[in-house]
Amino acid sequence: MTRFQMRMAVCLLLALAAEGSRSCTMPTGVPSNPPAVDNTGFAGCHGKLSLGGPGGLQLVDENGNAVRLMGMSSHGLQWFPNCYSKESLQYIVEHWGVNLFRVAMYVGEGGYASNPSVKTQVEDIVQWCKELGIYVIIDWHVLNPGNPYDSMYRG
Repeated sequence: MTRFQMRMAVCLLLALAAEGSRSCTMPTGVPSNPPAVDNTGFAGCHGKLSLGGPGGLQLVDENGNAVRLMGMSSHGLQWFPNCYSKESLQYIVEHWGVNLFRVAMYVGEGGYASNPSVKTQVEDIVQWCKELGIYVIIDWHVLNPGNPYDSMYRG
């Protein structure tokens, strides 16, 4: 499937989902407008995370309290550069309870190896996450050729 066909398929699915949501009702007991969950400042409240608790298998904050991360991930930044803004991140933090954002920076596939400007977008997203007070994971994404020791990844 070409990139154009992929984009068209995504647009079609989004249009169908939007159309279908107009006539769908939520199951009994599930609110149609759940209250917003605002996780702004979550990272500041919990600080450095580590493994702790019984058997060292629980993610805990700097005070040893159990922490649950709830997040979202970007797709390849090079393919959808206009999908990520501080406002979009702020919305999902303030309304969906997101406290972690994963930034998928592909190296190949038109990513960092051939388009170093992707780094600026990663830096922007990291700054926005800091300002919103959420955790961020930067995924130096290796897809093709799949070998992390390939010369392509020696940036």
